[in-house]
Amino acid sequence: MPNISDLEAASTFWNFVSYISLVFAIFGAAIEFVASWTTWLKAIWKARVERTSVLIVLLGSVVGLVATWKLANISDQIIAILNKQVATAQIEASHAMATAADAQTRLAEARERTARIEQEVANAYKAAKDAEGQARKFEATIATSNARAEEAKQIAERERLERVKLEAQIAPRRLSREQEKSITSSLSRFRGRSLTVVSYSLDVEGGVLATQIISTLQEAGILVEEKVAGLLVGGSFWTGVILKGPAEEQDFVVALTTTLMNDGRLAVRNEVAEFVVPAGISKLREKAVFVLVGAKPPLTNVGK
Repeated sequence: MPNISDLEAASTFWNFVSYISLVFAIFGAAIEFVASWTTWLKAIWKARVERTSVLIVLLGSVVGLVATWKLANISDQIIAILNKQVATAQIEASHAMATAADAQTRLAEARERTARIEQEVANAYKAAKDAEGQARKFEATIATSNARAEEAKQIAERERLERVKLEAQIAPRRLSREQEKSITSSLSRFRGRSLTVVSYSLDVEGGVLATQIISTLQEAGILVEEKVAGLLVGGSFWTGVILKGPAEEQDFVVALTTTLMNDGRLAVRNEVAEFVVPAGISKLREKAVFVLVGAKPPLTNVGK
């Protein structure tokens, strides 16, 4: 299936053909009108002029009909491609929502298990405290109870760590006020520089983070072209924050990467060879420093 850029180019061509055919038809009609009202032309030349004008009108009409049919066909193809992209994006969004719901269910189960273990720990410690008041002949029983309590405590700690990991997995990426101030301070030396910040159209979490980044960069005096939720994709998508820029802007790109990674605790990559800046997304074009706030990446040790 052709892409939208090719179809738009074809649409422009057939629009031009349609206009030219209209001009031909009007020109032929004008010739016929002049010939029919002119008396100084000889009959034989008048007949020839009239037949020629009819042929011109006929040719213009036929070409116009073909151009109209081609334009309608191209419009149908563009609509079909857009509908397919929207359907794919909706399917991916539903899958993401299902994954989030499953993670929340597992988190609830983990919390329930932790509550039970914590109750067992409390009971074990209570038993140990009661045992301490008894005679020394119960020291063996006390030791056993203490061992059970320690084991239960270790289990509770493991469950707590698992819960923290799950919470980190589903928690949205956000910049704290302290991180925003730190990023603004680090990048203020690039005041007056320009860049484009983009996020995916159906990624609410990424859109909120992109808005925070834009606000923080603007506080540093950086000129930002805002494209929040401006990128619609129909296939795979990038995770984390991706930076790309021309050779003359590499000092800016490296500083952005280091600052967002160290001060913002974000998963950031720059100059990824496989990543291509979408055509037409930025008014700055190839001169732009491009920041894509992609989907949240899987849980890693980034920023720790």
